[in-house]
Amino acid sequence: MPILADTEDAEIILSQPGLGSLLGPRVLGEFNDRLVDALNAQAFSALHASPGARAYHDKQRARGLDHGPTLRQLANRLVGILHGCLKSRTHYDETTAWAHHAGKAAA
Repeated sequence: MPILADTEDAEIILSQPGLGSLLGPRVLGEFNDRLVDALNAQAFSALHASPGARAYHDKQRARGLDHGPTLRQLANRLVGILHGCLKSRTHYDETTAWAHHAGKAAA
């Protein structure tokens, strides 16, 4: 498992809701069959750490999705956010991360 402090992307990864010093390296190291489990754990943790993640989750539940599919959709969204942060070399920003979905909710 990689040591997160030794990676140049540590600050960006740690800026993500639900990823810390233990789960961050796990997500990086689990790009295999266990990745889904690690990302679902991130999504579940993000429900408590991110108002945007919570709102996204609650919106999917209100549409009638069960908890499992909702967590998978949230995990997919968080992977997209992490990818964007790594690509642009920026830390996670709650407002930026969920602005697209907040705009749809207001429409």
